[in-house]
Amino acid sequence: MIKCLASGSKGNCWAIDDGKQILILECGIPVKDMKIGIDFQISRVVGCAVTHTHKDHAGYIHQYEGCGLKVWKPYESDSTLEVTQIGAYKIKAFPLVHDVPCRGFLITHPVFGRILYATDTEYIKYRFRDLDCIIVEANYMNEMLSDDLEGTTKRNHVLRGHMELQTTRRFLQANVTERTKAIILAHLSNDNADRDKFLTELSPLFECPIWIARKGLRLPCPTER
Repeated sequence: MIKCLASGSKGNCWAIDDGKQILILECGIPVKDMKIGIDFQISRVVGCAVTHTHKDHAGYIHQYEGCGLKVWKPYESDSTLEVTQIGAYKIKAFPLVHDVPCRGFLITHPVFGRILYATDTEYIKYRFRDLDCIIVEANYMNEMLSDDLEGTTKRNHVLRGHMELQTTRRFLQANVTERTKAIILAHLSNDNADRDKFLTELSPLFECPIWIARKGLRLPCPTER
């Protein structure tokens, strides 16, 4: 099962649960909230992988490590490709385009198949084969950006570090195949995104279902369907 415990600028955290082992993505919420999100089954957590240092993704790393959890931080490496094994989950980290070093994850599991997780990036230059599930950022729409942000640091951060809806669309069109069973749009902006418009824009383009990431979203992993 894929569980969204939090998604957005106030905090990010995901759990991938195969029924025996739980992999946590991001440490952007307090440990106590993560435990609630996984029904307090902390003994089944085999580790955590974090994409970058921004507070909404890594703000509570010290709490997770304080619980004895292994936290993988591939953004600390100069290598463009880092690979690790956390329990049954093999994770390849690849560079993204953000205002700090940031990584996306290609997660391979013997039952769940291949899950892509990529957020906080202006675009994704890589192409991926045989993806079963795609969790990808769709942060904003150009037409929703406020004129009040023109020339500001906040606007530059949005434009240079996050994916606009049409960028997300092009990425999905290049990577979704008949094998893809689920798309989850993540890290939507509170001010510059419209969930209904995003679904209206993208849903007709793909045969697989599309969901918007929100706290409490729980989906069976693709090969469990």
